[in-house]
Amino acid sequence: MNKISQLRKVAKHLLSKKTINTWDAIQLYNITRLGALVHTLRHEYDWEVKGEWLPTSLTGSKRYVYTYEGGELWEK
Repeated sequence: MNKISQLRKVAKHLLSKKTINTWDAIQLYNITRLGALVHTLRHEYDWEVKGEWLPTSLTGSKRYVYTYEGGELWEK
């Protein structure tokens, strides 16, 4: 799968669900470099995507979650 296809999948996911984490990206789309795609959305397409560590369970484990906060796809 090429980078544009992966970028579109991540963008569509963020538009519909508002958040994505690396496990979602791997399980749903077989994408292992989510951070690189988010970087592209942020810097090449001016998307506002915030990242933060969130707890996942009572044991205190955490996961890094990207949250979509605005931007238009494929403006360029």
